[in-house]
This record gives sequence, C-alpha cells and structure tokens, in this order.
Amino acid sequence: PALVHMIASLFRKNNKKPSKFVHSLLFGTLNSRIGKTKTPSDFICTDRSVIQRYLDDPLCGYVVSAEYIAEMMWATRKSCTEEYYSLKDKKKPIFIFAGELDPCAGKGGKASEKTADNYKKYGQESVLSVIFPEMRHEILNEPAVKSEAFQMIKEFVVKN
Repeated sequence: PALVHMIASLFRKNNKKPSKFVHSLLFGTLNSRIGKTKTPSDFICTDRSVIQRYLDDPLCGYVVSAEYIAEMMWATRKSCTEEYYSLKDKKKPIFIFAGELDPCAGKGGKASEKTADNYKKYGQESVLSVIFPEMRHEILNEPAVKSEAFQMIKEFVVKN
C-alpha cells in the first residue's frame, strides 16, 4: 500500500484515466490468500454465481484511475487515526464482522480485530467483533454463514 500510495500520488492531480498498472498494484493481490483461483474476483466469496454476477456487472470490477486509488488511500489513512476512533457518543454500539480470508480484513481478520481494539482503546463501551472462519470479503453472500450473519445483524439492531 505505501508503494501504491506513492505511485498514485504521482498521478493524482486530474488523472481520471483508468490505470491498469496502478490498479493491478492494489487490486491484483486480493486473491493471494485464497490459493487456486478461477477469476481475479474470487476473493469476493465462495459462491461462484455471485462472482459471475459481479464479473458480468459493468459497474463492478472496472479498472480505476490513479486519482481514485490516491483518494482511497487517503481515506484509509484517515480512518486509522485517533480522531476517527474517538467517537463523541461512547455508548454507540459498533458491530464489525469480516471473513477470515477477506484481504481487506488483514491476515486471519487481524486488521478487523485491530479496528475493534482501537475503538475500545479510545473509549467505545460496546464493540462486537466477529471473524467468520474460512469466509471471504462478502459475508452476506457466503452460503455457509449468510443466514447466521443476517441473524447476528438483526439481533444487534434489535438489541441496540
């Protein structure tokens, strides 16, 4: 990500043209934890039909611009600050869930767990974090845990 941010920053100003090079630096590694894959989008979930719908959708999977990636990296850095974690309403409950194989959740979900720990560190009173074993990025599209995940969300919303 540091290299991606540096390269994207070079092209940031008014560069809205798609960049296969910068795109591949960031998105080209998303399948790395999955093992043998059939498509560049297998990181999404284990359901082949969901992946195919994603691949067929013209609004998904397109090559992004360097400016897009620079903005995304800026937002990612900003979301890792004390200011971000220090919510005014310390009683507001937070529910974080991720798949163990989700590349955005860190290896084994460690980045998601760190996010939960940071909210607690900065005073949030109620933080629930769940990592679903062997699941990928879109938990709500994972056939093995979809019902369980929706039930957990429902219970969290009803309770809070």
